[in-house]
Amino acid sequence: QQLLHHLNLSLKQYPSYLALILLLQNEQILTMDLLDAEFPGGLRLNEDDVAAVLSNLQAESGISPASPQVDDYGKVINVGGSPEEYIINVNNGTYSKEQFASDGVGFGLASWTYPDLKRELYEYAKQYADNTGQPFKIDDYTMQKDFLILKMGTMIVHDGKTMVQILKSTPSNQKAYQFCRYFENPAKENYAAHIENYTTLRTYVTSIKNGTGGQAAFVVLNGNYFYQIGSGPCNACSCANLWMRYFCFRGAKKWQSFGINSKTDDNIPIY
Repeated sequence: QQLLHHLNLSLKQYPSYLALILLLQNEQILTMDLLDAEFPGGLRLNEDDVAAVLSNLQAESGISPASPQVDDYGKVINVGGSPEEYIINVNNGTYSKEQFASDGVGFGLASWTYPDLKRELYEYAKQYADNTGQPFKIDDYTMQKDFLILKMGTMIVHDGKTMVQILKSTPSNQKAYQFCRYFENPAKENYAAHIENYTTLRTYVTSIKNGTGGQAAFVVLNGNYFYQIGSGPCNACSCANLWMRYFCFRGAKKWQSFGINSKTDDNIPIY
C-alpha cells in the first residue's frame, strides 16, 4: 500500500500490483520458515535445501497459494471458469471436498494434484480454520505453508524416506532434481524448469539467512518501466511487457526468458 500510495496508484485500479507484492512477501516468509523449521529427527534445512524447494515451487505455482492449474485460455483445467471462481466455490462449499480432491486440478504452493493429497489439504484447511477461528480458506498462505512443511517431514516419498531425509543425504547439485522427482513428480519434459533457478536462488536464500539482502523485485508501471521493491542494488530498466508471473530473483541476463526486454547490463546482479 505504501508503494502504491507513493506512486499515486490505487489498489482497486491495480490489483495485480498488490498480488505481485504479496507473492514476493510469500517467497521471503517461506524462505525464513523453511530455514527455521525443525523436522522429525531434529533435521533442519540449509541454504541448498531451501533453494531446491523454492526452485521447484516457483515452477509449480510461482509460490502462490491461489493458483489452480489453467489451460492456455486461463480457464481452470477439467472444470472451466476462472481461478477466482474456482477458489470462491471451494471456500463457500459450492464445490465439495470430494470434487476438489478428484478433479485433477493442480492447486496451491506445490500444485498438489493427487486426490489423497488434495483431500488432506482440504481437511487440513478445515482444521486450521477451526483452530484459528478464521473462515475456511483453501488459498490461505500460512495454512498451505504449514501443510507443505508437514508433508516434507512426514510423507514417505521414496525408499522409506521423507523428502527432508532425501534432501539431507543428497549432494547440493542434485537437491533440486531430487525434490522435483520425488515430491513434485511433474512430466519429465518439465524437469528442467523445476531446477534451473537453483543456483541463483541459493544466493537469494543465503542473503536472507545472513541478513545481507532482501526482496529485489519489480512492478511494472504504466506498461513500460519498473520500480524496485526491497533492498539490493539494481538498475531501473525498460520492458515491453511484464505479466505478474514474471517476477524473479535472477540476474538481468536471465530476464529475457521471462519475456522481459532488459536494457540493463547483463552483469548487474539482482541482489
